[in-house]
Amino acid sequence: MNSTRIFDSEALRQHDRTGTTNYCRRLDFFSCRWSELGAARLQWTGSAEFNRWIRLEAIKKGYKLTQHGLFYRGKMIESFDEERIFKLTNTVK
Repeated sequence: MNSTRIFDSEALRQHDRTGTTNYCRRLDFFSCRWSELGAARLQWTGSAEFNRWIRLEAIKKGYKLTQHGLFYRGKMIESFDEERIFKLTNTVK
């Protein structure tokens, strides 16, 4: 193993009983309130660039978007329906 490399593909491989090579995978689990499902989906499935963009668009329209919901003047106006969040922030055509 090359000590100068952070990740060595050979070190990450493992062999199963059939002799095939499988790569290690990372799987993250997130939980949220059912009522916050749409906002959480936007947060955890979008790229960092998408999250920054949609939050900036929300700010331009006077909203605050978090993984918990879309807020206006401190009051949550949507958190379950991600399509409605897109419509309210005018980020979908």
